[in-house]
Amino acid sequence: MSRKPQSVSKRCLVVTSASLVFLLTLTISAVILLAVFLSRSSVKHVTANATSGSTADTKDDICMTKECIALASRITQYMDSSIDPCEDFYHFSCKGWIDQNVLPRDRTSMTITDVLQDNALLKLKRLLEADDMPPERGYIIKAKDFYASCVNHVHDTRGYKPLVDLILKDFGGWSLADDHWNESAFDAEAMVARASSHFVSTVCTFSVTVDFRDDKVRVLKLDQPTFILGERLESLNISRRNYYRQIMAEMAAMFGVKNETVTAELIDNVMDFEKNLSMISAIQPYGINNPFTISQMQQRYLSSAFDWKKFFVTVTSYPEIGIQNLTDSEIIFRGPNAYFLALKTLLLQTSKRTLADFIVWRVILAYKLIIDYNNLDPDRYKYVPWLPDNEMVCLETMAFYNNMKYATNSLYAINALDVEDKILVSDLIHRIQATFNATVNQASWLNDYERQFMKEKNGNMNISLFYWERMYNATVLEEYYYNMSFNRETFLENVALLNKESFYVMLRQLRLVNRNVWNLLPIQSNAFYNEFRNSMDLPEGYLQPSIFDSNFPDAINYGSVGNIIGHEITHGFDSNGINYDKDGAGFTWNQSFTDVFNNRTRCFVDQYNSFIVKGVNKSINGLNTLLENTADSVGLKLSFKRRCTLIKSDELSRQLDSSYSPDQYRVLGPLQNSVDFARAFGCTAGAFMNPVNKCVLF
Repeated sequence: MSRKPQSVSKRCLVVTSASLVFLLTLTISAVILLAVFLSRSSVKHVTANATSGSTADTKDDICMTKECIALASRITQYMDSSIDPCEDFYHFSCKGWIDQNVLPRDRTSMTITDVLQDNALLKLKRLLEADDMPPERGYIIKAKDFYASCVNHVHDTRGYKPLVDLILKDFGGWSLADDHWNESAFDAEAMVARASSHFVSTVCTFSVTVDFRDDKVRVLKLDQPTFILGERLESLNISRRNYYRQIMAEMAAMFGVKNETVTAELIDNVMDFEKNLSMISAIQPYGINNPFTISQMQQRYLSSAFDWKKFFVTVTSYPEIGIQNLTDSEIIFRGPNAYFLALKTLLLQTSKRTLADFIVWRVILAYKLIIDYNNLDPDRYKYVPWLPDNEMVCLETMAFYNNMKYATNSLYAINALDVEDKILVSDLIHRIQATFNATVNQASWLNDYERQFMKEKNGNMNISLFYWERMYNATVLEEYYYNMSFNRETFLENVALLNKESFYVMLRQLRLVNRNVWNLLPIQSNAFYNEFRNSMDLPEGYLQPSIFDSNFPDAINYGSVGNIIGHEITHGFDSNGINYDKDGAGFTWNQSFTDVFNNRTRCFVDQYNSFIVKGVNKSINGLNTLLENTADSVGLKLSFKRRCTLIKSDELSRQLDSSYSPDQYRVLGPLQNSVDFARAFGCTAGAFMNPVNKCVLF
């Protein structure tokens, strides 16, 4: 049977343990309610303020600000106090939230992180629609124009005419609908390059990326293609293939096709080619960066069907880019070798007509989906993996996907936090890092050299905080969008212009020295650790009032944002991160350290293997989820965090194959390992939440 905490120190433990579950998905535990009113040592003194309505009881240091009162009200709605926290802390803290929220039809899961993300997008919406702001920079005006054109697109009566005009202008038409197509004039390399300038993936995905060996250097990257409908064509069932064939035939009609019998055969050829293309693509190719020179690409993959050197020269020498010094020694980051070898054979077996039809079809499909997404018929488009809401899709696209994201994220970042919040977050980071060092000092299984290694790496960690305002200042953004001007009534043309101009900017970066590297956008409600740079990104999207506020008691901010920080820091020292030094270079430990370290992490593997997930009756894969599980548990020591979730059973099954444990067990596992949690809630030894054997890394 659990007991109420009786001391100030225990009350502090209540607040931080409650915040554990709160931040794994950023849901606040009901138990924080106790701390909001009872904790003395962790609540900041707040001076009465008549304008803000904030008051504090200076005698007892009870937080009575409007922020604390609202927080307490929210907590009571989230909790279910009838459940024993020593037996099921997850539902004790989260059942109210789960019961009160309904999973949207278009989502497989919903967490408070999703709610935070939606709130951030709604804030961006208000900023983009505001007409009472002070004089604005040109790039902000352009962002507002682009957004307006996206929202207004639902009223565009021109249909597919802008798309037909675009294809005629850039590709001379679509060969599939051309009875007089001239095969001798076909230039495969130029056509793939032109499609790439629209950011469309055809037989390959082409981009410029950071050289992971030297982040001041940009290199060309070539990878296998992506598949627009979200799945490889060879994996689609008959109904979905018929749907795919139908929309291709409809678009052929838009381009004036006359002979439907011949067209049907050409469509089948395109579908067969795409099916074969998907079959030679690796299931999970991402993260493969094999440095190759253009000369090596030629030696291994050149054929009469496709000349890779010609492609690279063509795609980089557009007048808008102007790179004239590409040589055979230029470095390319190449994707899976097996794919490009198989592609060489496939292209030799494919007619020029089919390849031409396929390349332009990919461009047509990409822009067709842009035209359609405001007017999707749910029944007709039931095979499209998302059913968008007009304004939300516009916001998501501009915030995350297309290259308006630089302007929109700048607008969001400069309006996200005030100076006091920024100071508080910076202080939180320094304090959590200090706590990590203290924890390492107390780890008896480490020797002095190992402790020093970890503390130096922790101290040298590059924390990317509020970096967007420095990287993307007004001067940089004005230059980026200089050649772009958007009409509020012509959305498709705006997208095409944005794609091409952004492509040119991307290629010009190939010859620029720039160490500015980011992994996350400010509006994202996520955090990220990069072992190659020993860096952590903490975007403003995570620092929203529902989980972070300078008017909250310290225990709340430490238990929420503090745990994000602790979790990401720990990734620098998990089973993967431990193999990189303070500068992100590979590091090899002696066998003695490796044996002890692996023995300690094995405990986490066994612990999570023992969890049987209700609803699918499968166990968690403790090895696949090891990195996140150890980060959760060590982060729990540095601060606490918690997570509540609504989830469909098929999504639960999918999560069992991921590197993250299902949300519920990311709460239960770390808390089972916490002596502080058991002490705070008076859990008897052997209770589900207080097992006798606990896993400890540091």
